[in-house]
Amino acid sequence: MGWWKADKTTGGISQRRDDAYGCYNGDGPADIMAKAISEIDGLYRQAWECPCSPDEMRLCFEFCYNAWPKKVHEPAPVRIKESDERPDNPVD
Repeated sequence: MGWWKADKTTGGISQRRDDAYGCYNGDGPADIMAKAISEIDGLYRQAWECPCSPDEMRLCFEFCYNAWPKKVHEPAPVRIKESDERPDNPVD
């Protein structure tokens, strides 16, 4: 499973070495989220005979995220290292 520095505006891979925000994403979290999105869409198709709209998917995510015990206003942990690596996996 790989990890990469994430661009906080696009969710894609950040090419910036000086990104002070320091967010990371990885294959494992992305695989879990892709499966959840597919399952949610399947529930909408079953109940409404049409796919989940992007707004409905976003609302579902925000509903669940807001129930998560973490405080939204907490700053992101600093994950940038001198070597630009995660402790367990290099970032390419």
